Amino acid sequence: MKHEGGRLALLKKGGSTARVIDLCSLVESHGHLPEYMMRPMFFDRRLNTSFLVKHTLRPWERDEFGGARRTVTKVIFPMCAQDLDLGGMSVFIESRTMENALMDFLGGSPESERFQSDLERLRSLSKLPSFDPYLLYEHFRRRGDKIARCYFQVSPDVVTQMSEYVAEQIDILVKAAFGGAAVNSRAKSRRLAEIMFENQNSEELSALRQALRMTEDEYNGGIYGWKGILYYAWSVQDAYTLLLNFLKDVRHIDIIGTTTAEQAYLNKVTGRIMQLSGERWARLKSVIENYNDQFQTFVEQGDPLALKNFLLRAPGLFFEMGQDLGSLQHVASYWRFWKGGRGAGPLPASEALELMPGFAAELAVTHSDMEGIHDPVIVKPETIDGMKSEKSKKTTGTW
Repeated sequence: MKHEGGRLALLKKGGSTARVIDLCSLVESHGHLPEYMMRPMFFDRRLNTSFLVKHTLRPWERDEFGGARRTVTKVIFPMCAQDLDLGGMSVFIESRTMENALMDFLGGSPESERFQSDLERLRSLSKLPSFDPYLLYEHFRRRGDKIARCYFQVSPDVVTQMSEYVAEQIDILVKAAFGGAAVNSRAKSRRLAEIMFENQNSEELSALRQALRMTEDEYNGGIYGWKGILYYAWSVQDAYTLLLNFLKDVRHIDIIGTTTAEQAYLNKVTGRIMQLSGERWARLKSVIENYNDQFQTFVEQGDPLALKNFLLRAPGLFFEMGQDLGSLQHVASYWRFWKGGRGAGPLPASEALELMPGFAAELAVTHSDMEGIHDPVIVKPETIDGMKSEKSKKTTGTW
């Protein structure tokens, strides 16, 4: 276990973000609820009040993982939940010594089924590219783990950032259904947007259920599907510039000091990065464009059936959407972090041979995606140029 300095308060998000699972706040806000007590994320109390963080490795930390990893998952245990300035203790889930460190720190026994269950859940979470709440929910649902819903709420900070985007969608939806009579101002729509993410069963949201013509049984699944689609549509907007800059840099990267064989290999690797990024982007784009089409059809024709059916199906798409978005954000944000630390200038061959294969591996969906790294790959400039054109599109629910 390693000691963490203060500033743990910066990790208090009140829910999940792409980078942090804030279990510390959840016990404060939901610890008294029966569902929280009956269906915890982790059985160990201290583990269930910790922070789980996607951590970008510093150069001096990479040797612990053989030098190949870029990002790991860190568990941070606060020394005092009431005074996070006291810091805490941490361990990397991917560390070879993680199991023994947790046994010593938590007092767990290797024979304990609950301890082994917690270890297995930690390891499964470390394999996810992101902790966004919709990816998390689908991850546990597919595993058959019954976890309380409060663990999958969007953090208040993210809800605030999304509020204008979501309010616009609500405003259009309800006005289309009720001829503008149900919503008299944008302020009302903003209020409904906040309530939708805080308490989707609030009576104040009855107008949304009516607008979508959902039964009460359909409503919970439909609103959950709508929240997730809005979350991903907004997140894609937010990630667009970061991803585009990453791909432009990869396309024009200046590598020096390579042998002929190394340069040929790096051409294939960077080509695969472009290809895999384009494939993940295309999958995200396809789902969001489908939503936009159904939304626009409802606005223009007034029949919500197709939109309602899409929203009811949407949760089944969240795992793949979360994987795609998380992987793209992961490589692009790491590149920005790494580039900012070294400054401008050509990239030495030794650094390129370390960085680029790692990016390609992190973008791969399956091991077979990497098999072609030894085959000729054509780098297609239209992968980037096509993304540029997306920025100029302006439709209902645009991204």
